[in-house]
Amino acid sequence: MKNILVPTDFSAGAANALAYAYSLADAIQSSIILLHVIEIKMELMDLPIPSGATYQAQKEAAALAMEAQIEFAHSYYPEQKDTMVKIESVIKVGNPISAIKATAAEHESHLIVMGARGKKKSELEKMMGTLSSAVAERANEPVLIVPEGCAFRQIQQVAYASDLLLSDTYQLWSALKIIEPFSPVVRWVHVNKESSEEEIGKGR
Repeated sequence: MKNILVPTDFSAGAANALAYAYSLADAIQSSIILLHVIEIKMELMDLPIPSGATYQAQKEAAALAMEAQIEFAHSYYPEQKDTMVKIESVIKVGNPISAIKATAAEHESHLIVMGARGKKKSELEKMMGTLSSAVAERANEPVLIVPEGCAFRQIQQVAYASDLLLSDTYQLWSALKIIEPFSPVVRWVHVNKESSEEEIGKGR
């Protein structure tokens, strides 16, 4: 069965991404892996020295927060009570990017869905926004970044930005397999940087 990996930091943006992923999972008959990563803090001599009691307390708090988010996702769609999307929670300790990549590989996730932030950001939110971009660049699976406040709608059009690499065909195919039930119109986009720079030069 297909599954969608949804990393969460329990923020409003992450909750919105989960709501989006829930609707998408229902539409494509997929399950959800909800992941929270407790980041290892660096102590003396820049060596990671985790405190067992500290991380245990964080895990317990995260487990409660995960339950709340899962309940939120299910209650958000009461009309789907008979066919609720299966959500499995996973909590890990470590580097967020590495943990997300490893979890996606372990569960053979077909897609990673993450939240994005608006213009008004705290330092933590800026870091999480950077995390979404970093995962999109490094993950082997397609990554869908959901803008803040964005609600799920039937996917009708897809634009694929291409660098004309040999891997582009496979990347597009793997992404389209996920949203195949929507039969979207696909537009393949490539920007010729040299031509663009020439046109800019002519306009000066």
